Amino acid sequence: MLTVKQAARDLGITTEALRKQVKAGIGPAHHRCGNRMLFTKADVLAYRSVAAQETG
Repeated sequence: MLTVKQAARDLGITTEALRKQVKAGIGPAHHRCGNRMLFTKADVLAYRSVAAQETG
């Protein structure tokens, strides 16, 4: 599992941008563990792939 900071780094965006995307329902799938937002590496890679296709 990746933290917000780790996922944002892998996506090349800020933690604030990632949090905003998740809140808007357009970010990668995530899981909540208490107050923590966690992402699987697979979900981050899949999201990055889709985002690249949409912008590319």
